[in-house]
Amino acid sequence: FGTAGAFAGVMLGAAVGSWVAWKMPTQTLLAWGWRVPFLFGITIGLAGYLIRRELRNVQVGPVVEPPPLIPVLRANWRRIAQITGLKVLEAVGFYLMFVYATTYLIDEVGRTRWHAMGINTLSMGTALLVLPLAGALSDRIGRKPLMLAGAGALIVFTWPLFDLLWRDGGGDLPSLE
Repeated sequence: FGTAGAFAGVMLGAAVGSWVAWKMPTQTLLAWGWRVPFLFGITIGLAGYLIRRELRNVQVGPVVEPPPLIPVLRANWRRIAQITGLKVLEAVGFYLMFVYATTYLIDEVGRTRWHAMGINTLSMGTALLVLPLAGALSDRIGRKPLMLAGAGALIVFTWPLFDLLWRDGGGDLPSLE
């Protein structure tokens, strides 16, 4: 649910950005129009502040001190390195597919802002639909095999994805050689 909430938030942001870019002339958008969605975001921030203000911090159990950092790093360095690598791959993959791809479509392929952001919104919507299916699949085959398959797919399919994006715009990517 946390991941779905994050994806839904980014999708909502992309949808609002796409709508604003579609409705405003490019000069207006670049001059001041990009600020309009942030004005609407103030209301969400205010609502969050009001909700947070009413929450009370209730101590449920005894306070436990965290373990010292250096002994934990020495004892678990392999697992920490594995998790760090996985999180870096996840962050880079998310950035490539849902942040940079929009810039790529605009700057390199020549799509309009609203078209590129619309594609991003649809991509996020698709990801939201796939998340529960991936969760159910991970319950059947396990988290580790699914995460390794996802990491492998990201590594293998990134170049072909950008090649498809480029070809959609009528160009041809330079080869890796």
